[in-house]
Amino acid sequence: MDGPYPVYASRGETNEVSEGCSSSHVSLDTEERLQLIAEMLNVGPEAIPWRASSSTQIEFASPEQFDRMVLTFIEAQQTLYRTTVAALAARNLMSPLEAQQSLPQLLLIIDHPRGRSTPFPAPPNLPSQVKWVPLL
Repeated sequence: MDGPYPVYASRGETNEVSEGCSSSHVSLDTEERLQLIAEMLNVGPEAIPWRASSSTQIEFASPEQFDRMVLTFIEAQQTLYRTTVAALAARNLMSPLEAQQSLPQLLLIIDHPRGRSTPFPAPPNLPSQVKWVPLL
């Protein structure tokens, strides 16, 4: 790493009181979150193998081939994320339980040349953390 990668966060407090406690939060955008994780792992952001937003084009000859390719894409994205989580857990920056429960929801937005008037069906057996959203 060639130097510090600063991470900026905004912190807000609210006057809402819940059982005698006020709440506060820190908000990071996508790139700030990536920089924070990279800093925690003592690497540059480019060393983190996944991005919050990713896309792919799938060319296929049959519905079965499409289903296989979509599931392969999903697995690859989840594997990249799990690799980072394992590195955080190895540095005791996440507990084993947090690591196990941290896989985020993957939102698949499907756009296809058949036209938006015909929804493209989701492959069977999508993982529970995946939400299928055909553009209409």
